[in-house]
Amino acid sequence: QTKLEKERLKPDFKVGITNQSIERNYNQNFVQAGLNFPLFAKAQKARINAASINEQIAKESLSLAEQQTTKQLQSLKIQLNKLQKSVQYYQSSAIPQANLMISTAHKSYQAGEIEYVEFVQSITQAWQIKEMYLSEVHNLNQVIINIEPLVGHE
Repeated sequence: QTKLEKERLKPDFKVGITNQSIERNYNQNFVQAGLNFPLFAKAQKARINAASINEQIAKESLSLAEQQTTKQLQSLKIQLNKLQKSVQYYQSSAIPQANLMISTAHKSYQAGEIEYVEFVQSITQAWQIKEMYLSEVHNLNQVIINIEPLVGHE
């Protein structure tokens, strides 16, 4: 935009050709040429300054957006790391323990060692662990979805 405004201070040369006919008879051809010189440059110089300021504003906005994107990406990577460790813990320890709790509760209930209330409590605890695992997997997927546009993957 700044370059365009600077170009408007330079002289302008125009050429035009017109062909005119009446019922395909009496052809008339006109050639026009013109040369424009800007007489009052003060307003144009103000436009140049405004365009230069707008260019600086755009550069600063770009720099700010890049910094914000970098900070956002760093934050998302930290979240990703935490969630990956959490999901790994659930997969390696918590889910097998929950499955063991469920099978033990079933066996104990069928053998008559525990009452129905205790059975339900054991099962409920195990399913809460599995629910928390699914919640962590969901959160991990959301973080990955938020990271992908920032790193350029769609």
